[in-house]
Amino acid sequence: MTPRKLPPRKQSRPAEIAAAAPPVVTTHHALGDDVFLTSAQVRGAFGGISEMALWRWAKNPRIGLPPPDAVIARRKYWRAATIRKFQDRMTAGPKTIEVTPPPPPAKRGRRRRAVSPRRR
Repeated sequence: MTPRKLPPRKQSRPAEIAAAAPPVVTTHHALGDDVFLTSAQVRGAFGGISEMALWRWAKNPRIGLPPPDAVIARRKYWRAATIRKFQDRMTAGPKTIEVTPPPPPAKRGRRRRAVSPRRR
């Protein structure tokens, strides 16, 4: 049996691909207020944080990531204006928080029992 010859691969040219691709908007600041952002775009706006970090931000009341403006087929979408306001609030500066020192650590080790007098 002789091996089959495959047809030659079609070579694509990077210039043609780049010309055919639509321009990508890398920042949400260039978008209008009513444009919806996916969770991947929101994560990219905050420096490429992970999905778990975004979930934690949403659950943590101290951080206060606003809830998504739309949930469609279990996918979350935020308006660009909502994310912009959240970023402005986050970069406004830290709030004054009183920090109390932690309690001293508990003594560790084995507790000794009281020695009872010997009985005769």
